[in-house]
Amino acid sequence: MTVRKWFSLCRLSTCVCLHLQRLVYSSTGELHKDRTPVRFPSVLDMAPFVALGQVGRSGATSGMPLPQLFELRGVVLHHGGAHGGHYTSCVRTTDGRWAHVDDEVVTEVGESHVFEMDSACAAYMLFYSSVT
Repeated sequence: MTVRKWFSLCRLSTCVCLHLQRLVYSSTGELHKDRTPVRFPSVLDMAPFVALGQVGRSGATSGMPLPQLFELRGVVLHHGGAHGGHYTSCVRTTDGRWAHVDDEVVTEVGESHVFEMDSACAAYMLFYSSVT
């Protein structure tokens, strides 16, 4: 038997925040952190999640939703395990550059740093803002 789960939205906000659930229970009942890398795009099209025939941000009511593009603006990273750790973030500045924020230390980083394996394994929250 095939089971599918989906959701659709009537209207989109100007920002999309996604929480990645990283805590899982093992077969013995122990809580641990899932360190599986998560691939996330720099531009996210939310059109497939907008209900057809509903009025979206663009005002369109046709059968095919217009692209609903959102640009990655920030990633919260969790370093540590299920029972403790440290949060840092990568944020896109207003001029399009990326910065890694770790408490009071802010370091400019390249975009590749945001999508590298260490970040993909530690990603906890993703923040996107509307391109239009």
